[in-house]
Order: sequence, then structure tokens, then C-alpha cells
Amino acid sequence: GDGSLTAPTPRFTTADARIARDFAGFADELGLDVSVTSRDRSAPTYRLKRRRGPSQADVAAVARVSTATVSLALGRSSHRLADATVEKVREAGQLLGYENEGSQPQNPFMRRLEEHGLTGTTSHTKFVPPAVFRLPERQLALFLSRLYATDGSAWTHGNIYRIEYSTVSERFARDLQHLLLRFGISAKLRRRVVRYRSARRVAWDISIQDPASVQRFAKRIGIFSKERQLKAVV
Repeated sequence: GDGSLTAPTPRFTTADARIARDFAGFADELGLDVSVTSRDRSAPTYRLKRRRGPSQADVAAVARVSTATVSLALGRSSHRLADATVEKVREAGQLLGYENEGSQPQNPFMRRLEEHGLTGTTSHTKFVPPAVFRLPERQLALFLSRLYATDGSAWTHGNIYRIEYSTVSERFARDLQHLLLRFGISAKLRRRVVRYRSARRVAWDISIQDPASVQRFAKRIGIFSKERQLKAVV
């Protein structure tokens, strides 16, 4: 899976149907809709959209006024209208659950990103926001299991076995290493240079290979959609 927070609308790409369904489920809980924006040869890209609520036209229809009147009544120019008209429009808005957020209402997910300082972060600059460090263990385990579902892996090769996560953000790597300690899981941080599009860049691997830590990870966190691979390691 691969996500993007630099566009006006958040995007997520995955070829795994289970991850896509899980993603859509969380979006629904946040009051967002998911649409497919592109389908390349490998995986579709999903876009998080603000769910359309009642419009000014809907309020106008209920209040039996024009949309211009609704705009005035719910804006700073309500004093230009009769009190009875303003009250009628506001009652219609409350009845429909209309939220007056201007002509370009903000995507609720983007608003949350702003609150956590994540707006515009890239794969190189991303980090774990402070709020995640304060999550109770159950929610933190959920966060980590979904995190490893995208850029994480569990593999064996002969007598060698590891649970790994790779990122190009050193800060994110160290944040993840710290979060794993909440579960008593010891993870090694390794810096390596990789080739990407004819250039070289630094990547960071967080590896869990201590038998006790591997067992703790499997029992208390897990990897959503990669249960079979994790079972092979354990």
C-alpha cells in the first residue's frame, strides 16, 4: 500500500482487496466516501472524499426561499433580511443537519491531518504524531497492525526469520522503534542505501528478530492481511 498526503484530497493505493475494504470501513466511520481515481496495471488508487450533506438548495427548498436568501441568512449579512426569514432558514438548516462551511468546505480527514501536523508530509518527512504515543494499548496495536499491513513484512529464509518495516524517514523509523517498546518488543534500526529511479537514497529498516519479541509482536499486535506470513515466522 502507498498513501499520499500532499494532494488536496488524500489518496491511497493498494492491490490487496482486504486492505481496501478495511480502508473503506474506516473512511465510513469518519463520515467520508471512497472513490477509485485510477487503475493502473498493479493496483487501484482510492481517494477520500467529503461525504455530501444537505446543500443550500436543500435548505432553500424546505424554507421555501431562494438559495441567495439562504446564503444571506446563514452568513454575515443576515441583518439585511427580516428576522422571521432568518429564523425560518436556520430552522430548516437545523432540521436537515446542514453545516454552513462556505463554498469549499474542508475535507474532515484533511482537518484531522492539520490538527496532528501531518498536512503535506511526504515519505521522507512523515512522523508519528504525539497523539498516537498516548493511545491505549489496544488502539496502538490496531494502528501498528495496519501500519505493517502496508510497508511491513514477515519472512523466513532457512534458519533466518524477521519481522520488518521499511521507510525513508529516519524520524518515522525511530518513532516506530519507540512505539514497539510499549509492548516490550526490541527492534533493531538499520540504515541502508538503495537505488530508486536511477538515484541513490537512504532507507531505514526496523527489524524484529529476537525470538521473544517476535512472539510478543505476533500475539499482541499482528499484521492485518499478512497473517499467513507472520504465522510462518512464529
